[in-house]
Order: sequence, then C-alpha cells, then structure tokens
Amino acid sequence: MLDGYYLREERLYRKLYEKVVAGDADAPRYSMNANKFTDDVDGLGKVSWSPTVRWVHMPILVLVIGLITYSFAVPKPAAAPTGAAKAAVADQGK
Repeated sequence: MLDGYYLREERLYRKLYEKVVAGDADAPRYSMNANKFTDDVDGLGKVSWSPTVRWVHMPILVLVIGLITYSFAVPKPAAAPTGAAKAAVADQGK
C-alpha cells in the first residue's frame, strides 16, 4: 500500500510539472502543492494495483496465502499424554 501511495504522489507531482511547463495559469510556478490535481490522477486503490506494483507484490501475497492454507491443511500430530492422563492410560493397561 505504501508503494501505491508514493506512486500516486509521483503522478500528482508529474501532473503539476506538466501544467507548469505548459504555462497553465492554474499551476503557480513556485508552488509544490500538487493536491489541485487529485481529480486528474487515479485514486490510491487503482494506483496500488497498477502493473508496476502488482507484479512486485502478487508473488508475496500468493506465498503468504499458500503458507496459511498449508498450515491449516496439514494434520497435526497427536500430543503424547502427560501427568494424570499418562497415569490413566497406564491404569487401563492393568
């Protein structure tokens, strides 16, 4: 998500730069306020799933989901009886 945020910020500043270079009156030359262009740039959710970010994070996401699924799918070994349970098992054998 953080990568998507910085990618969106970069796109906002790029839009500000384009407007200043074009001589647009809405973009003051010495201003670094790129928030005026939030309507011209895609939202954070859409930028976060752009191909540049998606192909970096998808393998990690698939690996995490696979490990979680594997941890629930593998049968757990039965615990060895201890203490009172061990004594009860021994009494049953008599």
